[in-house]
Order: sequence, then structure tokens, then C-alpha cells
Amino acid sequence: MRIVRFSNAGNIAFGVVELSEDSGQHPQTIAVLNGDPLAGDVKYTGERVLLSEARLLAPVIPRSKIIGAGRNYVASGSKADKAAVDDPFFFFKPNTSV
Repeated sequence: MRIVRFSNAGNIAFGVVELSEDSGQHPQTIAVLNGDPLAGDVKYTGERVLLSEARLLAPVIPRSKIIGAGRNYVASGSKADKAAVDDPFFFFKPNTSV
């Protein structure tokens, strides 16, 4: 499932990209969602928008920030040839970095 945030005809919404088996023959569409899938329950509106007519936007709402965790599992230490740490470290990204 590919969730996107997009604009179309002056409206901004979230949706799910519907990929056709033969994208050369059938246009790809976005099934429009009612609400923010990161904030709570959402429902399909029944509306469809052609992917080619939509402008894809950053996946987060501009007022939010991104919080990440690094080295939060033992395998991450072995991948980088470093000892795993007991406590994960956290980092923040402003919305302007998206």
C-alpha cells in the first residue's frame, strides 16, 4: 500500500495509490482518503484522482516535525561494525527538511 499526500484542483488530501497490473494500458489512480492516516482512523471517500493529474506533496503536514530513533535494536550495531549501544539516540528534523 502506498499512501500519498497530494494536491488536485486546489484541494490537499491523503490517498492510496492504486497500481494497475498493466500501467501501460490503464491509468494509475489515487483512492482519496478522508482524514490523516498518521493521526487516526480514515475512510475511503469513493473519489478517484488520476495520478498523472495530481501533484505529490511531502508526506507529512507542514506543521509537524519528524522524530527519529537511531540504533534502537542490536542488529544496527553489527551492520555498521560498531558495538550496539544500550540506549538509542533520538534526532529531530524540521518540516522544512522534507
